[in-house]
Amino acid sequence: MVTGASDWKIGLAFDQYEVFLPQPPTRPRPFPGFPAAHALPEPSLDQGIRYAQLGISAFSKHPNRPNDQRLFSESPIEGPREVFKVRRQPPDPPGDIPYPDGDIFATRADYHGRSFYTYQWPAPPNSSLKTHVMRALDDAVFKLDWLMRTTRTALDPKNPRHEKYFLENWDLNRKQTAASQLNAIKSFGDYSSLSSDARTLLEYLPGNNKKTWNSGVQNRDWEIRQTRISLSASDTQYFPNVWNDPIRRKGIANKLNAIIGLLSGEAATVDQAIVALDNTPDLSRVRSYRDTLWLAADQANANRHYRIIEVDAGNHRVTLDKVPSLGASSSKWVLYLNEYNFSKNDPLVLNNDDLRVLAGLPGNEDAFTQITIEPLHSGICELKDTLDGKLRNRYFYRSAYVDRVQNRSGLSRATPQIYLPKVTPPRTPVVTKVLGGDRQITLRWVSNREPDLREYWIYRTEN
Repeated sequence: MVTGASDWKIGLAFDQYEVFLPQPPTRPRPFPGFPAAHALPEPSLDQGIRYAQLGISAFSKHPNRPNDQRLFSESPIEGPREVFKVRRQPPDPPGDIPYPDGDIFATRADYHGRSFYTYQWPAPPNSSLKTHVMRALDDAVFKLDWLMRTTRTALDPKNPRHEKYFLENWDLNRKQTAASQLNAIKSFGDYSSLSSDARTLLEYLPGNNKKTWNSGVQNRDWEIRQTRISLSASDTQYFPNVWNDPIRRKGIANKLNAIIGLLSGEAATVDQAIVALDNTPDLSRVRSYRDTLWLAADQANANRHYRIIEVDAGNHRVTLDKVPSLGASSSKWVLYLNEYNFSKNDPLVLNNDDLRVLAGLPGNEDAFTQITIEPLHSGICELKDTLDGKLRNRYFYRSAYVDRVQNRSGLSRATPQIYLPKVTPPRTPVVTKVLGGDRQITLRWVSNREPDLREYWIYRTEN
């Protein structure tokens, strides 16, 4: 019985051999006369997988005359075995096609309430590429972009729209410490000083797709931060290729960089429906009937957002649509700015060019849903999409190429907004008074509240 390590080896004694697998010819041969190795050809778009047959034999040398090739002996070839190399490089995304200036509309709704829009893209550069098409609602893009901006500049575990990105088992102090480190990032070098908690939180931020530190989450996050804070005319990859005017690109970049998403403070006081905000916030970008206010000390509903109906920028006050009920003398507050939906007469309006670039910024890809079940063949460069013609939404489209081995390109740049023609008429005016006079009749009616109401038409008839 053996109780310790044994020097015995069970089995027959074998010679020891070195095995040389095929490598590119630049590698040295083991001895003169050894057959040259052959590199497996690189896969391509046309041939996404390269195959080869591999066999292995063993050579032995005479112990006293190792360089005498006459005394070499070779075993039978084992195998052959099939080996292959798969293309891993994704194709380039589809390019741009020109679009006309002004608003672009789908067809008017038909009898069944369906509208149609035909989305087009450039022909793939290689016949082996196929195409998937993605579509996004404007509101989905705006909400996601809002999260991208606010989680990079004002990440706050108390904000109800941010709290889901923090680990549940962290206490508030731990969450705030990690958030403060991420909010303080101003250069790429700042990532190296992040704590372990901050690095973990970074992986869960929207747009980072839970990339790990070792897989480059800091590169992805920095790209998102840069395009929300310091997008410039020189970042041509985010603008359509046909936009050659740097002044045009600069104007768009400046407007997108100015989007702040939210204002916040620690001590708002309430007098009926009027809320006085601390920190002397700049309310010049706040709009009535568009933006909302959240109060942390609201007893009625901790997640309620009150609509702002009046703004007093000089005194840093806003009037809400309802009277909040606070459980304290003051409250932490967050004012949410929906800066993507300006009215047409607003001087800060985001036009079609601005929103087209915004929809294509890094991180906003998740707002797009694939609408093609199977990729479309290279000979097909358009898709007729069916939309609900009764809605008032606007849509963006993007596309991606797929090669033979299912490598998918990045998404193309977005289309301009696609509008649906309005088919719902305004409400019928309600006449409140008719006054007869000398050769005249005075009519009075209740004003309609549709924001896009253009004019009233008056009809008359005679007996």
